[in-house]
Amino acid sequence: VLRSTCAEVVPAIVSGAPVAMTGNGTWVRTQELVLATAFALVAGYTDVITIVRWRGFCTMMTGNLIFLARSFLADDPSIPHTRFFYMLLIVTFFIGIVAYRVVEMRLPNRGASTIGIMLGAAQLAAMMAFIAKDWGERWGHYLLAGLTPMFGMLMAACTSGKLGAPTNLITGHLVTVASLGTKAACGVGGLTRGERHKVAMSSLVIAGTLLGAACGAAACYFTSEDAEGLLWPGPPGGGL
Repeated sequence: VLRSTCAEVVPAIVSGAPVAMTGNGTWVRTQELVLATAFALVAGYTDVITIVRWRGFCTMMTGNLIFLARSFLADDPSIPHTRFFYMLLIVTFFIGIVAYRVVEMRLPNRGASTIGIMLGAAQLAAMMAFIAKDWGERWGHYLLAGLTPMFGMLMAACTSGKLGAPTNLITGHLVTVASLGTKAACGVGGLTRGERHKVAMSSLVIAGTLLGAACGAAACYFTSEDAEGLLWPGPPGGGL
């Protein structure tokens, strides 16, 4: 899919010829693949940083919900934070989804871009305040509550928008690659163009998440656990 996309788009760009910009055009499909990969990379990087530093999940709520359930059912010393903290992360993620839907209904096809810029700016301001006031040691984990709305918005935008799939969860993408890969390997009618596009997107989301997580792990490894500034790439990446 990627090879055929480049073969069609690159010569047109070099020659100055117009590139198809319709919903089914090759150029739009390329944009979708690039966006999905970029979102997955940012999500993978951010989650590793937040897990290592603050023992919380910023882009996916399953882990936070499990920690919340354990905090209700047992006095487990392995749970690093209070139930209020994990409830707050889930609620702020929910708020990001609601904000996107409200703006999208009022400004069709502009909800993500409008909310993304505002949330990115708010997150940068919050991180600057935490660093300036030296709140990191005691209250640093609450910074996650300022980051989760961005990823709630991204989840809603990617799922209901043109991408049609989440970019911060890879379980469904593993199912897509395995199912359609099996179909292609068994020669059951071959894959349609839409199915090949799904396989390409799922593969790139998995690769982007892995690469982002590796970058986050490397950043944690080569700095102290409390090193400030590791999350700076997150808000601009999500907002853009």
